[in-house]
Amino acid sequence: TPAYADTAAELQAKIEVQNKKIAALQAEIAQYESTLVDIGKNKSTLQSEISRIDTSRKKIAASISITQDKITSANLQIQQLTGDISDKQTRIVNSSEAIGESLRNVMKISDNTFVETFFSDTDNGLIAAWQDADMLTTLQGSLRDEIVDLNTIKQELTDNRDAVAKQKSNLTSLQTQLKGQKTILDQNRQEQATLLAQTKN
Repeated sequence: TPAYADTAAELQAKIEVQNKKIAALQAEIAQYESTLVDIGKNKSTLQSEISRIDTSRKKIAASISITQDKITSANLQIQQLTGDISDKQTRIVNSSEAIGESLRNVMKISDNTFVETFFSDTDNGLIAAWQDADMLTTLQGSLRDEIVDLNTIKQELTDNRDAVAKQKSNLTSLQTQLKGQKTILDQNRQEQATLLAQTKN
């Protein structure tokens, strides 16, 4: 349906925005890593240790942001996949209803007795009835094939959604770990700043 297509397009646009934010943060993290390598090459002093901790804190903060953006992206993907699954389910129901309708039509044709059909007012009554029945049987076969295909696609979408949900769960755990690391770095930074202040006095 058009409403669903608009929603899918909006979700895809939001996913692309998240991906751009992630790419920008990854470039930022690469810069922090380069800075950390440069700091490591210098003589270790209290000031260089504070610089290392500050850069590490920035890197961890960027990693937390990336993880949050990935979680947001995963949520959007889950919404998108859920919409796709719902769409396929609707099409399966519609095809099943069409099969039921065609079966009822075949039964109506079959309910007419041979004599009624043969002597009906329609041109070539018997031939037309057989052609109608044959056409409806062919339609049923096509609809059954479509239902099988839709069920296969629906299962693949469900599997993809489950995989994204698992990925989201892993990202949530990673985010918790990163926040813990940032807390430790914040404490180290405070300790080093206090130590530096004491040595200056």
